[in-house]
Amino acid sequence: MYDLLRAAAERAPVPGNFGGEYLTMSSQSGVMLGLVFWCAVFGSTVDVQLFQKAIAANPASTLPGYMIGGLAWFAIPFCLATTFGLAARALETDPSFPTYPRPMTAVEVSQGLPFLYAAQALMGKGGSFFVLLMTFMACTSGFSADIVAVASVFRYDVYGAYINPNATGGRLLKMSHIAVVV
Repeated sequence: MYDLLRAAAERAPVPGNFGGEYLTMSSQSGVMLGLVFWCAVFGSTVDVQLFQKAIAANPASTLPGYMIGGLAWFAIPFCLATTFGLAARALETDPSFPTYPRPMTAVEVSQGLPFLYAAQALMGKGGSFFVLLMTFMACTSGFSADIVAVASVFRYDVYGAYINPNATGGRLLKMSHIAVVV
């Protein structure tokens, strides 16, 4: 992979990177991208369910919790994007690459297809399946968290506060289930 990335840097050098290399720690645009990602990580962890947890939590542990959560949220997408993006660039001239012999277009890159292409080149059709499965699981997990957050807001902040303040635990649970279905 190292040799393939060195050859890719000769074919299409990266402007602003030391020697046009892909594998360098000296990158002008990399520093700016790092700052953008650092800010985006913590901005993306703000959600309704997290506000509820932050209000209920001990203030001394809320900030470290958000920091650790933001770093954990960032690690997996960053690792996948970096490794599969570099793998796609390195394998682009290999006959196993889905677009061979043509290079990836800017549209394909902006649509996130290098991840899928690299997985397919490295693992065959099974790689494509696992990328789609991982994407499906991430989407359903996020959707589930949002549904639970909305059900919790309805159960405690609407039903428990305004409709039936004397509701029992069982009744609140039933209202939560109804909110999920609706």
